[in-house]
Amino acid sequence: MRAWLFPGQGSQHRDMGSELFDRFPDLAETAGQIIGVPVRDLCRDVHGEYLGQTRYVQPAVFVVSALAARAASADGPPPDVVAGHSLGEFAALHVAGSLDFETALRLVVRRGEVMDRVSGGGMAALLGLPLEWVERTLAGLPDLELANHNLPDQFVVGGTAESVRAVVEAVRRHGTGRCVPLAVSVPAHTRFMASAAEEFGRLLREVRFTAPRIPVISNVTARPHDLDALADLLRDHVVRPVRWWDTLCHLSRSGVTEVTEVGPGEVLTRMWVRAADRLPRPTPPPASVPPPRAAPVPPAPTRPVPVPPRRGATTGSTVLQAEYDIRYPCLVGALGHGVTSPALLRRLGGAGLFGFLGTDGLGSAEVAAALGQLRDLPRYGAAWPTSGVDDRAVAQLYLSHDVRAVQVDGARRTVPPQVVRYRFTDGDRRVLVLTDDMATAVGFLRPADPHLVGALVAAGDLDAAAARRATTTPVATDVAVRRDALDLVPALARHRDRVAPTVRVGVAGVGSPAAVAAAFALGADFVVVTTLAQCTPEAATSDEAKDLLAGLDVTEVRDAPDPELFALGVRSRVAGRGTLYAARAEQLYRLYLRHDRLEDIPAADRAGVERVQFGRSLDEVWAEVAAPTVDDRHRMALVFGAYCRAATAAAVRGDRRRILDFRIPCGTDMGTFNRLTVDGPLADWRRRHVDLVVEELMAGAPGTN
Repeated sequence: MRAWLFPGQGSQHRDMGSELFDRFPDLAETAGQIIGVPVRDLCRDVHGEYLGQTRYVQPAVFVVSALAARAASADGPPPDVVAGHSLGEFAALHVAGSLDFETALRLVVRRGEVMDRVSGGGMAALLGLPLEWVERTLAGLPDLELANHNLPDQFVVGGTAESVRAVVEAVRRHGTGRCVPLAVSVPAHTRFMASAAEEFGRLLREVRFTAPRIPVISNVTARPHDLDALADLLRDHVVRPVRWWDTLCHLSRSGVTEVTEVGPGEVLTRMWVRAADRLPRPTPPPASVPPPRAAPVPPAPTRPVPVPPRRGATTGSTVLQAEYDIRYPCLVGALGHGVTSPALLRRLGGAGLFGFLGTDGLGSAEVAAALGQLRDLPRYGAAWPTSGVDDRAVAQLYLSHDVRAVQVDGARRTVPPQVVRYRFTDGDRRVLVLTDDMATAVGFLRPADPHLVGALVAAGDLDAAAARRATTTPVATDVAVRRDALDLVPALARHRDRVAPTVRVGVAGVGSPAAVAAAFALGADFVVVTTLAQCTPEAATSDEAKDLLAGLDVTEVRDAPDPELFALGVRSRVAGRGTLYAARAEQLYRLYLRHDRLEDIPAADRAGVERVQFGRSLDEVWAEVAAPTVDDRHRMALVFGAYCRAATAAAVRGDRRRILDFRIPCGTDMGTFNRLTVDGPLADWRRRHVDLVVEELMAGAPGTN
């Protein structure tokens, strides 16, 4: 495959394009009229008055690139895919047919003008330094952001002039790598360009784009542009980092072996050559995956579809399928803050599948309202909240709404009494436990403790018949081991066979048909889809979070402090690309380890976290937390945990002002699924309807067809 790459601002040089203006005089004349300066004079820049100003540089580079593409099209074969670095994306869209020459140039002229009006700030290139060091350094410099990720050890940062000077000094102290201030006056691709992005966005809403004839890779998502999102992504491009390394990886995985830089300079060609040894190999279509389904994706059924009996299957539990009334031995797990929403559960239910409502982070009124929306749905469950709730009230709410299955997080370690009440009241209900701890799993495989059951009977929560079942029947009906702890599956299955043969053992966090097959090969009865569900149109999280997730690779997951278990040092996995949450939360945890009280934190450190993580004083944060506290360390944990919870909420609502703080729970299954679907109809999350995600996973697994 051939790719054409279009350079951006910084590739300009005097006398660029002179031979092209003679070859395409009509277009050169049109360009001069739109820009207000003859392009030959603009690019000669005899007096040095043009090529140092953003408002002139951007249209000059675009014109030279667009004309160079016309020449290349006339002289040789067309490309299979195109991509542009920053400004170069407009030339790529023009070549792909999304924008005609005049419209594209007018957009570039206005883009240059609105960006040029942003005063102050600067940018610097960081060379020979790893991403982890860059993220840690940016976490301590709140007025500096990642603007370009060009190669694994080549970055551009942007922010205030003071912060640029600070990063230069930080690199000097580090002793390795280089930091080179750039000759620009605006911090492009950072939040400091928000006013320019807003103004440019208003103009983009008036433009009529055409669907690209060939794939155009977006700098924001590192995936092919989709017509419906084109205007939004070009607006966001002004304030979002250029993901060029991800773009190169996408091209390589797609089978690109030949690149041609179209426009002034050879910077992008040199990057491709330098990256060659580190780029991923082309991703062959998995043999077990059926041919991609043709777009458009059909809508979900409006009513539950009949569930056919499953015959001839060699893997998975048909008993589980019958009890949950589902087509596959696959459940969709809950994601907090209502991300696994009523709309998502309806889509699943209508397709003969089963999911759990995400309730963590929601108030009781919000949970009740969501359950009210699901009252007529024949198959769905709900998560049992992990903390900060009244278990008795939860049990009462779920029983009153006749919720027939709950998902319990193994972080609770011990069996909550009210889960026992729920499980055995009004006939047996289903309890799915997700855990990575053998002791926790074993605890849920046993019947409830007789003393606990006695207390429930005394309180009027269980009658005699329910109490007898509770003391003779396992609390859990299903236990799923998270994929990180796959080694537990055979041992847990053997233990189950001895003490609780009716309980099914599963694996949670699958991201490909191969992972499903591996789970069944280890002895699992079922699988659970987890973080994949949040990157679907039905998930109640922000488009910004979904864009980030859809571009994630398997290596771009980090362990970071967990909001609810901050004081214990418990980590949970989060998206590690496009957000600095992991580094910023880790900084708070290290302060928590080093100090006994908020008042003991050195003034400089305290001022830094107040500015970067919180945007206000720690005293103000504590006043908002307003929770009962045991001691000063507990108070500190509550305050720092508030940052983690706010970061989760910011990602769910898509707060662009806090995009670098986004906390997005995520496992390697997301990157695995992205690789699986990179060239198919599900590459775009807007087409990843949750039932189709399940179909994609289960269609290639043995015994599930």
